[in-house]
Amino acid sequence: MKSMLLYNQPCSYLHPYSDVRLFDAFTAFDPHPLQVSVQRYPNEYKIDLQVPGLNKKDLNIRVESDVLIIEGKQKEEGNRRYYASAFMKRIHLWEDMDAEGIKAKHKNSVLSVHIPRKKEYVTYHEIPVSGIGSVEDAVKVEESRENRLNQVLNKVQNWFRKSA
Repeated sequence: MKSMLLYNQPCSYLHPYSDVRLFDAFTAFDPHPLQVSVQRYPNEYKIDLQVPGLNKKDLNIRVESDVLIIEGKQKEEGNRRYYASAFMKRIHLWEDMDAEGIKAKHKNSVLSVHIPRKKEYVTYHEIPVSGIGSVEDAVKVEESRENRLNQVLNKVQNWFRKSA
């Protein structure tokens, strides 16, 4: 299945190929940005978010209006120490994303969120590329041009001989 990498950076608030906001503006100022990768496949979008140190129970994923919200909270208590960390990422869903079919999977500190594309937007076909593809093809084209040029040259020479 072919895919297109749309985004592979620490979270930012602008989509790299348009003015459409993909991430919330707050993520641009995140002091500890999480690595995010967004890929578009013919039938779905896949968002991989690195969440080191978090378990499945530490994550909360929900949709509010047209926004996918991913939250992570971790608390640790030790000898007289209490440690807490949290993050929240907001991903604005595009019109071709189906919010009802979103699935998430956590494995090896990577949260993978699969967002299916709505059926009316799923169009995929490959377009063949024409033209000269190899050196051999280029040589054949050049030989063909040379043969046509020689034929025209011969006709012109024959015409001059007949007229002289």
